[in-house]
Amino acid sequence: MTGKTKKTLKKLAYGDGKDALRLLFGFVTEQTVEDVDITDVAQIKISEKGGGEIRFVDRIAALKMLEEEREKTAAGKDNGFIEALKASVS
Repeated sequence: MTGKTKKTLKKLAYGDGKDALRLLFGFVTEQTVEDVDITDVAQIKISEKGGGEIRFVDRIAALKMLEEEREKTAAGKDNGFIEALKASVS
């Protein structure tokens, strides 16, 4: 997994969603639209009556992917230690 992918997964898992709310409630202007980060948003719906709904990405799935990557990295480090130990004994 690349560093950029990890960074994005962390953003998805721990994002606060404030920008999505700003967008939904009309607090985003043409001048500020470049500063809006809705990476963690899966869907935004606006009803005909003016109501709105925001669906965020699955944070649990992002956390699981981060944990799996952490376990792979830890396992790789453990294997490296064991291989070095075996090589030193031989």
